[in-house]
Amino acid sequence: MRVEVLDIKALPDHLTDRWRALQARTDAFGSPLMGPDFAHFVARYRDNARVAIGFDGDNAIAFFPFHRVKNGYVRAIGAPFCDYQAIVSDPLATFTGEAFLAGAAIEAIALTSLSDPHNVFDKRALSVVEAHRIDCQNDGEAFAETLRASNPKWAKNLRRLTNKMDRELGAVRLVVHDTNEASFDAMMAIKVAQFHQTGITNVLRSKWVRNFMADLYHCRDKDFGGCMVSLYAGDKFVAGHFGVRQGDWFHPWIASTCPLSHPYSPGIIFLSEITRQSDKHGLRIIDLSAGHGHYKSQFCRNPTLVHAGIVGAKPSTAPREGPGVIAHIERRLDVIDAVETDLIGKMTAIGTAFAMIPNRLAARRTKSEHV
Repeated sequence: MRVEVLDIKALPDHLTDRWRALQARTDAFGSPLMGPDFAHFVARYRDNARVAIGFDGDNAIAFFPFHRVKNGYVRAIGAPFCDYQAIVSDPLATFTGEAFLAGAAIEAIALTSLSDPHNVFDKRALSVVEAHRIDCQNDGEAFAETLRASNPKWAKNLRRLTNKMDRELGAVRLVVHDTNEASFDAMMAIKVAQFHQTGITNVLRSKWVRNFMADLYHCRDKDFGGCMVSLYAGDKFVAGHFGVRQGDWFHPWIASTCPLSHPYSPGIIFLSEITRQSDKHGLRIIDLSAGHGHYKSQFCRNPTLVHAGIVGAKPSTAPREGPGVIAHIERRLDVIDAVETDLIGKMTAIGTAFAMIPNRLAARRTKSEHV
């Protein structure tokens, strides 16, 4: 295999079409984050967006987009918003992921959720991670009924909360591809407040991220674009998800719930409504990605298994894995470096990260008390 690396902005149309065709051939590559449209959109805002292309003769058989960082270390395209990583490839191609990366001069990359249906990577050094995808199978009402039948007590409580919200706050309604910019602004503001409260790095702070999110919000093409789904009680915004949609696959990044509505468990009501109404809006998969959260398992009973770990010939150039203060600091600094493009922004974010240590400790204590 011959591997070439191109600036995504310079990718010829015929290779973009080939990438899109390979993505469509394998359902596991169906996430909006794995295709050329997402990579092209990110490249509008990041000059270091590249794509490694594997060739068999003149035939392109594999694509992997990334950001070149330094010393052979790279990040997945759109980091830290790229919740999945994959070498989108021809199912009949024979190559190893390790050789492919070496051919692209990629010496280390930290994978958080590797999708590898063609088994091109050696998994022995990687850990298994559960990714949560609600697959409605184009019949949301039937899927919702299955969930209710499997846990009647949970379903009864959900009905009680929905009726209570409907009665006390206003009629519950779901809006897919919400165009209410006030609700979009409110959702983002709630998320930023949550970052501050929990001490998590505010990945929405930098100018390019704000522009990226706003422009994606206004791009509402169902073939590829942003998608905001909102839950209202009357005219009140109570919960929302915002992310990217490609065809029938919706992958939200930002999930916010109005604090005043928390007694009604708006997040659970939201997922129940989007699941139940999914086919009406042409949604098959609502991808909640990896990560903990009991609410995910309530709606996704069969998690998809992906992999995490550092791959490449020089793993020491990537932020270290596992527990421990040093590893945690390295990962936090890597996130800051990914979203802040200038020195002042990086220093501001680092200072904020140290200032927020008490908030993080308090959030962890609160979480442990409720487990």
